[in-house]
Amino acid sequence: MYRMVQTGRDVRKCTWDLNSTIEQLNKEECEMSEETDKNGGHMENHIIPQLEHISLTTDDIATITGGQFAIDMFSHIKVLEITKHLNDSTVFSFCFLQRFSNLEKIEMVDCNFKELSPYEGDVGEERDVTMLLPRINPLHHICTNLETLEVHMCGSLINITRASSSLRNLTTLEVWYCKEMVELITSSKAQCLEQLVTLKIDGCEMMREVIASDDETTDEIIFKELKCLELYDLQNLKSFCSGNYTLKFPSLDELYVSKCPAMENFCNGALSKPKLQEVQTRWDVRRCWDLNATIEQLNKEECEVSEETGKNGGHREDHVP
Repeated sequence: MYRMVQTGRDVRKCTWDLNSTIEQLNKEECEMSEETDKNGGHMENHIIPQLEHISLTTDDIATITGGQFAIDMFSHIKVLEITKHLNDSTVFSFCFLQRFSNLEKIEMVDCNFKELSPYEGDVGEERDVTMLLPRINPLHHICTNLETLEVHMCGSLINITRASSSLRNLTTLEVWYCKEMVELITSSKAQCLEQLVTLKIDGCEMMREVIASDDETTDEIIFKELKCLELYDLQNLKSFCSGNYTLKFPSLDELYVSKCPAMENFCNGALSKPKLQEVQTRWDVRRCWDLNATIEQLNKEECEVSEETGKNGGHREDHVP
């Protein structure tokens, strides 16, 4: 797979290693700049202000964390793409992002980690909250500008719960084809996504609910900024949230639900959605005064279509709402 380094002038495909790419960029920059000698010819003085978008693999990340580049070298990066992050660790630590203090967007594609975390550690490891605070708080500052997180084809990822404290300013979250993801986030951490405007989940075949119950007491979950919610091709999704919580969506005005044949209702608790008037499917638009009833009707039609297409030997995907 090609990797990409984007500067203020152009985009370079990295068919060799990251060091070679940056060395070449530095060489060109030095040739163009009359200030090279005045600044001592330091690579950071020329390359860093130009870097905006970079794509990294496992080897690239190892090179960067190994200290071969200055700690502030990537401070101007706005878009970070991590592709094929394949190693023995089950956790991707957001500590790595300390080098990317102005990130606006992260794309993770075809990686094998099970969890995202704001600190180092194994999956499920219990830690004292007081001990963690000095390590987590700097990440809140580092991720201040992070608005978009896209996770695609990360087949081992189970949820984003542990990373939620670093995602408080997200406005867009897209999760596609994460086949082991059973839920997106737990109920006690869902409030960390209160700035979210767009949420899209597609092709996560094991997902049973978007928000899962946990042991912490939570009566009310509010997505105060969420305007657009898309649930597509989630074959085992039973409900957006099966716990008995009050869900409030004061801004939601666009809901798309399609190819979710197991979905029985939207939620089991009270629901407030004052702006939502309809539900969009692949084929039509349904008015929805009672969202649970609308979802139940869509599920009923889904089952009827599946039975009919089965008898006719047709392809189910051609008919699903």
